[in-house]
Amino acid sequence: YIKNREKVIARTILWTKNNPDKRERFARKYRYKKFGLTISDYDGMVAAQQGRCAICSCEPRRDRLVVDHCHLSGSVRGLLCHDCNTMLGLAKEDTVRLLRAVAYLGRYKEDT
Repeated sequence: YIKNREKVIARTILWTKNNPDKRERFARKYRYKKFGLTISDYDGMVAAQQGRCAICSCEPRRDRLVVDHCHLSGSVRGLLCHDCNTMLGLAKEDTVRLLRAVAYLGRYKEDT
């Protein structure tokens, strides 16, 4: 419980509005810190992947690639676009499920 909660919120909103660059840098630092990465680490990964998703090779529709990590070990695997990251999450990172999905799609592949 914060004693002057409304004042703190108002001050934070005002600071964010007046300092968009500082706010973005702070947000990036926090976003990658939880994966054990620095902003430089992330930027290096982006450069190594040439700014493209590690799965589909697309350039992200949104402003950045998402850090993909193993939910069991916590180790970082690479950077993905939002759609590929969501796909892995919905499949619960289950390779058997993903291979079955590939086989399923293969059975119904239309001849073009």
